[in-house]
Amino acid sequence: MQRGRSANVLVVLAPGFEEHDVAMVARTLRRASLPVVLVGLTAGPLRGCYGVSLAPDKTLSEVQAEDAAAVVLPGGSQAARQLNADPRVHSLLRRVMEQGGYLLALDAGYTVLHTAGVLNPSEKTLVIGAGTPGWGDAAAGRVVVEGQVIFGRDLGVAQESALTLAALLESGPWAP
Repeated sequence: MQRGRSANVLVVLAPGFEEHDVAMVARTLRRASLPVVLVGLTAGPLRGCYGVSLAPDKTLSEVQAEDAAAVVLPGGSQAARQLNADPRVHSLLRRVMEQGGYLLALDAGYTVLHTAGVLNPSEKTLVIGAGTPGWGDAAAGRVVVEGQVIFGRDLGVAQESALTLAALLESGPWAP
């Protein structure tokens, strides 16, 4: 991975995704001047868990892991089941992780990371949102960072999780 390389944050969508997660992550990252691409498992509009439809920018078949600095898996149990059933998603997650990119899972999206086999807890866990951010007890935090994996553990933590991802991208190998 080369420093200063421009890469996208891919937000992967399947029917039943959590609309709030997608809107907050895309808004927060775009306000941080990060390129966000909404990626659907299929072409055409996808309906979220509350009935709001979004038209992804690309399909999963149209994206390359080499073009991704991070992958975001929004919450929504129905969406997580569908993402989990698609081996292309698991492959994308593993390849992005291998090249040093980040993975952000919100709520039920965590199950996809587990199934893909990309969870490898580090010795240190950064906890954010448990009073004062710092190294400590992961059970106490709303946003947990373990190596290249970020996990938003509470409902409504999408913006906080996205800000964490933005800070990591700005200070890591993808930084300009």
